[in-house]
Amino acid sequence: RSFEGTKNITEFMRLLGYKDIFHNVAKEAKMNEEDLRTDLDRYTDRRHAIAHRGDYDLSQNPPKEQVITKKEAMQCIRLVTKIAKHINTLGEKL
Repeated sequence: RSFEGTKNITEFMRLLGYKDIFHNVAKEAKMNEEDLRTDLDRYTDRRHAIAHRGDYDLSQNPPKEQVITKKEAMQCIRLVTKIAKHINTLGEKL
């Protein structure tokens, strides 16, 4: 089972007793919840493109390889690290 993207993470964390994990994480991280969700889903979609389509945009003919920058990759790493840190912090409060 996959736990990628806000929908799957929310569903899994609900099983662990967190009603809305992204609300909690956004509050603890002092982030806008909608931005948090949007950014994570955007990175999840990009991950799917890389894993399942070789990072090609198949809507173009011929398919065109998408470009990813170091800046985009670093933003993704920082966001996922922040989410993991705050989920761990919430777990410590139990």
